[in-house]
Formats: sequence, C-alpha cells, structure tokens
Amino acid sequence: MKTVVKICATVVALMTCFVAFPQTDRLQTGRHILVVTSYNPDTRSTSQNLSEFISMSRDRDPSAYIAVESINSLHLNEAPEWKTRMSDILAKYSGDDTPDVVVLLGQEAWSAFLSQDDENIKRMPAMCGMVSRNIITLPSDTVKLDRWLPESKDIMADFSDFNIVGGYAYEYDLDNNVGLVRRYFPEVDWIMFLTDNSFGGLNMLAWIKANARYYPDYKFEYMDGRVQTFFDANKQVGMLSRHSAIFCGTWRVDKTNDYALGSTTYVLREANPDIPVISLSTIGLGHWAFGGYVPEYKVVGGDLAGACFDYLDSVAGYEKKINIIPSHYVFDYERVIDRGIALDELPAGYELINRPLSFWSQYKYQVIASALILLVIILAFALTLRYMYRINKLKDALLVQREKLQIAKEQAEDASRMKSLFIQNINHEVRTPLNAIVGFAQIVARSEDPSFNKYSEIITANSYDLLKIIDDVMQLANHDTGLQLEKKEISVNALCEQAFLQSEYKRNADVEYRFVPWENEHLVMSYKNVILVVVSNLLHNAFKFTDEGVVMLRCGMMHDNRTVRITVSDTGPGIPNDKHEAVFERFTKLDGFKQGAGLGLAICREAARFIGGDVTIDPDYTSGCRVYFTFPV
Repeated sequence: MKTVVKICATVVALMTCFVAFPQTDRLQTGRHILVVTSYNPDTRSTSQNLSEFISMSRDRDPSAYIAVESINSLHLNEAPEWKTRMSDILAKYSGDDTPDVVVLLGQEAWSAFLSQDDENIKRMPAMCGMVSRNIITLPSDTVKLDRWLPESKDIMADFSDFNIVGGYAYEYDLDNNVGLVRRYFPEVDWIMFLTDNSFGGLNMLAWIKANARYYPDYKFEYMDGRVQTFFDANKQVGMLSRHSAIFCGTWRVDKTNDYALGSTTYVLREANPDIPVISLSTIGLGHWAFGGYVPEYKVVGGDLAGACFDYLDSVAGYEKKINIIPSHYVFDYERVIDRGIALDELPAGYELINRPLSFWSQYKYQVIASALILLVIILAFALTLRYMYRINKLKDALLVQREKLQIAKEQAEDASRMKSLFIQNINHEVRTPLNAIVGFAQIVARSEDPSFNKYSEIITANSYDLLKIIDDVMQLANHDTGLQLEKKEISVNALCEQAFLQSEYKRNADVEYRFVPWENEHLVMSYKNVILVVVSNLLHNAFKFTDEGVVMLRCGMMHDNRTVRITVSDTGPGIPNDKHEAVFERFTKLDGFKQGAGLGLAICREAARFIGGDVTIDPDYTSGCRVYFTFPV
C-alpha cells in the first residue's frame, strides 16, 4: 500500500509539473523565479495554485523564466531527508541561474527551506504559500520521529535571519475554538486533540502543545497518529466521557502510513456520537463536528505571483510581509439544532452548512424542468391536433383528386384505344389501294413500251415510301400501347438478309451493298419482328442518305457472349456530333428535302430498348455514319 501511494503521488507530481507548467529556456534578460513544491497528498490543491501562479506570471512578464521543482514529500518518516533535498535543488540554481525569488508551496517545502543553515540560502528572497503561520523545522537523521517533540515557531517572528519578502499563510486559532467550548459546552473540562501521522498533523500538534498552557481550566490530551492506528483512535474516542470534547486537527494517515478515506471520521463519530467535536481545520465539518473557527482556505497562486512581481518591480509602497488569510466561524446546522442552540445565539459572521433547503431552493431546477416539459407536451398536443385537422382536410382533398384522376385516366385510356383503332383502320384502308397501285405499277413496268418504265419506277418508289410512313406510325402506336411479344429461336443472318430486301428499293444504283454475316452463327432466343424492324429502318436510312459509295451491314456476337451487335455503316454525309441524341427524337429531320416523317431512328431506339437493347451512333466514325444496334440473347 505504501509503495503504491508513493508511486501514484510521484506520477501525479511529475504530470502536474510537465503538463500544467511547461519549462522554457531562460532568456538572458528575463527574471528567474524558482518554485519549489511539497507535493504532499493534497496534489490537486498544489496543482491549482501552480496553474494560477504560472498564468498570472505570464500576464505580468512573458519573458520571465519560471522553474518548478519538488521535494516529493510523501510521508513524515522521510522528514529528515527533505532538508537535503531542498539544499540540492537550490544548489542547482547558482551563478547565472540564481533565482531572483524563491516561492515555496506547502508546509514541507517551507519547513525544508527554513531549516537551511547556509547563509547564502538565507539571503535568497523567499515567499510562501499553502502554509500555516506556525511551523516546525526539520529534525536530524538521528531523531526518532514517533517520539519527536518539535518546537512550534512563528514564521512572522522567529526567522528574522531569512530574507522573507512576502507570502500568504493560514492562522489557526485556538482561543476562538476554546471559546466555543466555554460558551456551548460548559460541562467540558477535558479536550482531546486529534492529529495524524503527517507533517501537517505534527506541526499542529506542536502548536497546540505550545499554547495549551494558556488554558489551565482544561486538561489537554492527544490522539497522536504517529503512535496510534485508526482502530486505536476509534477505541479511544469511544471511551471519552461526557465531560470531554474533541478538537480535530488533521486525520488522514495513521502510524502504518496508510492514507485514510474521508469516511474514517464517520466511523469515529459512531464510536461516540454525543461527544462535542470542534474543527480547527475543516476536518470533520459536515458530518461530525459541531463547528469551528477555521481558515478560509483558497487558491492563492495568482495573488502570490502578483506579490512576486510587485517585489521584483519594486512597486512603490511594497511592504515585505506575509499576508494572513482570514478565518471565520463555520457551524453544522444539524449539530446546532441537536444541541438545542438557537441560530441567533451563534457568533456574528458565521457560515452555516447542512441547512435544509426550502422546497423551491431544493427542487427549483427540477420544478422549472418539469414545467418546461409540461409546456412542451401541451404545445406538442396542440400542434398534433392542428396537424391532424389539416391532414384530414388534405385526405378529403386527395380523395376528391383521386376520383378526378381516375376519371381522367379512364378517359385517356379510351382515347388511346381510339387512337390505336383509328391508326389500324387507316392502315387497313390505305394499304389496300396502295397495294393495288403498286400492283398495277409493276404491270406497267413489265410493258414493252420503254416510255412507261420511268413512270412506273416513280409510282413504285413513292408507293413504298407511303407504305413506310404508315408502317412507322403503326410501330409507334404498338410501342405506346405496350405491344406484347414472344421470344423465338431466330437466325440473325437470315433476319439481316430479309431486312435488306425490305429496304433495297431505296438503294441508289451507284451504292454498293456489303453484308458481313455472323461467322459460326447459331440460333438465339430473341424477338424476331422487333429486330427486323430495327435493322430494316437502319438500312433504309443508310440507303436514303447515301448517294454513292458503300453501305455495310455487319453482325456478330460481342465478347461477353450474351449480346449481339449489328452494325450499319455508310459513306453518306454523316450526322454532326451535337445531333447524335436529337435524331432519336420523334419527327426530327436533319434534311428537310428528304422524304420521310422523321420517325425511323426514334422507332429503332424505342424498339431496341423495348427488348433490353439500345441503338447508338459511333462518335469516332468520320467516313459517314456508323450505327450500333445491340440486344441481349
């Protein structure tokens, strides 16, 4: 246990030194302040004081060099070593590194400094903080600490040979605390003083013993943590009579050097709950002590830094002195009431702890929070009702709109059916006479009279164009109405040849047609009519816009073995890159002088996508136009 406590305290000390107070190289022109701390178990208080000291020092003089050292005081049994540790630290700072002022934080560091015999050290300007006015100097190595009876000294009167230039100190007050016993516990004639096995405890014990003689009407005895365990103290408290009172000094460490938890004083209270307890240092206040006249413990690091620089700057009117931190009365409300003492009988200027709070004071924030929550719930409920009303109105409006949309949908479907029926009827009615025209034109063409040949060709070509337009309109009508198709086994090469026959009439005599079939072709499952429509339309377009040169049709399987690609390329004028998508829109014509309704490419793309494929134009082909038709099989 001792080893663990020692290691933990050392680690905390080092972390505080290097994290909260970083070291910097001393500037040649900067002033040098050396801070030496005790790093006793109250490390949090030491750390707070150091933090404020560093912060204020940086504000007053950023160029100042501040060194932080520690004597690492952990247990009272190390007390003879502290003097040497202090002299070793001060020896490190000599010559050009001699500090302009030495600041001692903590009883142990302060006592180690005041125990020095070196005249050079005594002349060093020194300031103190986190110390009491009474102090004991350190013993030699030969002293048995459990029997040591040190002399209590006053730092404001007994160290004139030291150059003490300022500081802040607490002052424990025995007279006012004895006065509390006289006033409220007149039956008491025996005072037991409780201190632990720590340097602070021994310091207070020496001070009490030096001043007890001024109160001859009381017998003083001592529970000394140097020679007693917690169990010994608990037993001794339980044996005290009703004529006794306890004065609490310090109580954290017993003779085993084990640190006590704060709850230990609760155990002592239960050993003798009726005995009056007065605290001289806030120990036991809040659960055990009736009250006490105690120092107003506070962080003095900032004030201490200000005093340092006032001294170094030789501020006008600066007075070398140790400032005494005020003390005040503190009472426990429950203990006062239990003793039947009225509050107006307490000394003026007291502080009362454990006083029951009024319902509002105790539950103010809970009441406010509850009220806010209730208000939020009410607002949420009101908003919910409002939105429910609006939702119901919107729901009714949506139902009405739904009925209107249903009627409109039915009307649109009727119109679509009528359109499809109309187109189909037109197709039938127009196709019949046109077929007759074509038939008779062919008879004329077979006539031996040469003059009829030219006219028959014109009749035939224009009749095919008219049929083509009607077929295109029919295809669009089928796509718009959701034509249902079946997959069949097909030969792509055969379909390509059939498509050529359907579009050959558009081929100019000066245009060469080339067909590159699918090598090693095998039958595939796909949509025969759709593929035939797309290929014949692509060939029709190629022949229409190619006056001379070559139109090539190529087909084959792509590398994934799942997609067929049919390519139609020509040597015509081509399509500008910025029009590659526009030509796939319905009724789009780039050349207004060419026959047609501008539906061919639109039909190709829609039909291709209908079966999961696509039709695209090769943007890199510059010898005319190259179109890719791909579809899955």
